[in-house]
Amino acid sequence: MMAKMYRRDGDGDGNCEETGHSNSRMKVVVRIRPETETELRTGYPIVVKAVDDHVLVFDPQPDNTPSMGHCCVGEAKPFKKPILPSKKHKDLRLGFNRVFDATGTQMEVFEHTTKDVISDLLDGINCSVFSYGATGAGKTHTMLGDSSNPGVMFYTMLELYTKIYEHRDEKTCEVGVSYLEVCFLFV
Repeated sequence: MMAKMYRRDGDGDGNCEETGHSNSRMKVVVRIRPETETELRTGYPIVVKAVDDHVLVFDPQPDNTPSMGHCCVGEAKPFKKPILPSKKHKDLRLGFNRVFDATGTQMEVFEHTTKDVISDLLDGINCSVFSYGATGAGKTHTMLGDSSNPGVMFYTMLELYTKIYEHRDEKTCEVGVSYLEVCFLFV
């Protein structure tokens, strides 16, 4: 989804003009977390599978079952009669700006999501990055990481302060950051 930034032109007629930040945008990105040891050990079914860098399939058909003619990756396997989708496997394909499979690294997620925001931020544009998903989906891991595998927030701060240092002779920057984690727990 592309969005453009507008501002009032200041002459009181209510018209707006483009701000010049035509590359302002909103990205929707999905990261599929690796299976946990419990999931691997007990054989939980795969519920999300990356098709490529922009498409994932929700509730995929098992690998040995042909789908109903949706786009195929790799060589198509012919079958005699169509297999109707069952309630068990929706095989629903969804498109996103970027899809990271379970092997995607923290740095890759940062490079393709948040790194582009830093330039807009230093031009005075308010920016937000947020992570959304079910409990256990990997939001905190992606955003915070740990000491051996830092997350998006660490790489964002590193890039931000590197850029501020590079432009120290041109401008003065005041940084304000907020972090909020909303959690709904049944007690």
